[in-house]
Amino acid sequence: MNPIFPVKGKTMQTKQYDLLQHGNDLSELLAQITSDTEIEITRGGTPIARLVPSPSVQRRPGLHPGAFLVRDDFDAPLLDTFWLGEN
Repeated sequence: MNPIFPVKGKTMQTKQYDLLQHGNDLSELLAQITSDTEIEITRGGTPIARLVPSPSVQRRPGLHPGAFLVRDDFDAPLLDTFWLGEN
């Protein structure tokens, strides 16, 4: 087991999982991942990948007002020249 590994201001415990010793059962690996634990996958002691929990980011509408502009004709039908591939 590795020491605590920092991720975005949090501390996360890292567990090693060697494919040569344990095989490659993905369901077993995914079951071991928690909000504060990541899995380092190794092959013969050499790290080859890291599985981390998916971040739970909540989207908030209006977070960046004015970041882009929606034109008045946004939902207007497209011209025939668009569909025919003409300029």
